[in-house]
Amino acid sequence: MIESEQQVQLVLGPMLRYIGETDATVWVEASVPGVVTVVAGERRWRAPTFAVKGHHYALVVVDGLQPGDELE
Repeated sequence: MIESEQQVQLVLGPMLRYIGETDATVWVEASVPGVVTVVAGERRWRAPTFAVKGHHYALVVVDGLQPGDELE
């Protein structure tokens, strides 16, 4: 989910950028600046987008995971 005052479209992603034992990083590219939310079950993680040469990206760190967790 991406929140913004403008109409937002997902340009690329989401993609898993990194997976550790207790955390993961999700990467997305959005059409406009906003806040990206990753939702799994009842849990939520958020990160603002950042801009590079007119493109808007977000890296959402999904932390607090336990080895063997299965989240959808």
